[in-house]
Amino acid sequence: MGYPLWHVLGSSTPSITNGVVAKATGISEDPGSFQLTAKINKGNSGGPVFDHYGNLLGITVGKLNSDEIKRGNGVAPEDVNFAIHISRINSALKIPDSRPVTNSEPKKFMNSEDIYQMMIGKVVMVAVALE
Repeated sequence: MGYPLWHVLGSSTPSITNGVVAKATGISEDPGSFQLTAKINKGNSGGPVFDHYGNLLGITVGKLNSDEIKRGNGVAPEDVNFAIHISRINSALKIPDSRPVTNSEPKKFMNSEDIYQMMIGKVVMVAVALE
């Protein structure tokens, strides 16, 4: 969820895209990040990654440079994008790991629209002007 190409698409509401966690670790088997297939465009970095229960899994950080890899290997990878695990962020901010409270009521599996509606007022865009 984020504000990709906000200067073209607008910045009043975020957009959401679907994807899957393709690998539980990141580049060079980094356990603090994971690979996902959701499209990452300029403006998505820093956006939250949710599971289908609305839990925050991580924060998007970017994608492989397909052009650079193609020049080196002759193949352009597609949809090789990365996010930082929320546990890594919590650790850096010194926030203790929070385990979900268990109760007898099962969590509701949500589609993208449900998650979007639940999170729309909680996802913001931060813009910084550099001089």
